[in-house]
Amino acid sequence: MEADPCRVERLLLLTSRSFALSIPLLPGPLRTQVGVGYLVFRIADTLEDEGVAGPEQRVAALKVLDDLLQRGDACAVGQLLSDWSEAHRPDDGGYAELLSAGQWVVERLEGLSPAAAKAIRHHVSRTIHGMVERLRCPAQVRDVADLQDYCYRVAGIVGEMLTDLFVEHHPPLGPHHAVLTGLSRGFGEALQLVNILRDQGVDLAAGRRYVPDAATRQQLLELAGEGCAQAHAYIDQMKALDCPQGVVRFNTLNLQLAQATLELIRTSGPGVKVPRGVVADLLQSLE
Repeated sequence: MEADPCRVERLLLLTSRSFALSIPLLPGPLRTQVGVGYLVFRIADTLEDEGVAGPEQRVAALKVLDDLLQRGDACAVGQLLSDWSEAHRPDDGGYAELLSAGQWVVERLEGLSPAAAKAIRHHVSRTIHGMVERLRCPAQVRDVADLQDYCYRVAGIVGEMLTDLFVEHHPPLGPHHAVLTGLSRGFGEALQLVNILRDQGVDLAAGRRYVPDAATRQQLLELAGEGCAQAHAYIDQMKALDCPQGVVRFNTLNLQLAQATLELIRTSGPGVKVPRGVVADLLQSLE
């Protein structure tokens, strides 16, 4: 069953600013795979973060979601998410709409190539296991190592999934899969760390604390910069191996948006957003 690209893009716009811009740069089949995969991750994120449920309820829902995704039971996923929305009321209307489209998203997941669907299910399951572990031990992030572990579980794994999809799409990447996977972890962790630094005030107001007390902003900015350096190496590898231009552009835009946000955080602190004019210039530079 083919995905409706317009509906995928609408759901991306409702749930992600940066990936809604970068995913359309990908070649057609890969654009659908990455878009659907990202939406499945966002569904899990919504059960972990949104609404009024307690940790035990979130753990139970995530474990059921994981089981249903592995079985490909789109109808049961739709029912689970409908019941969740009714009982726990997601705070954000965009996430509520995503949950209402959950059955449709999983049907599209099952319509992807077997290798792509398997990669998405595998990596989403790994992330869900990490979410469950953290919900069961809800202590705040203790130190920088704990923060890095969190960033890996929620974003480094996404980088690994993307690499699997890129390798399937462009087989010459295959012999370099392990190297690219290692670099993709740092890439994904850097993007997540940028989000944490940017959204620090919003997260604190919602009772979420991801920045450890002992860490300075400068220390975390440097850590994000190290991840961006790995992202540069990742993109250079893609170029050297003649990866499709759309894949290079996708990764380049994600990195450029992260770097622009980091620079704003350095000068203005948390809560900043890259101006639309700057985003438009970045997109134009990739044409």
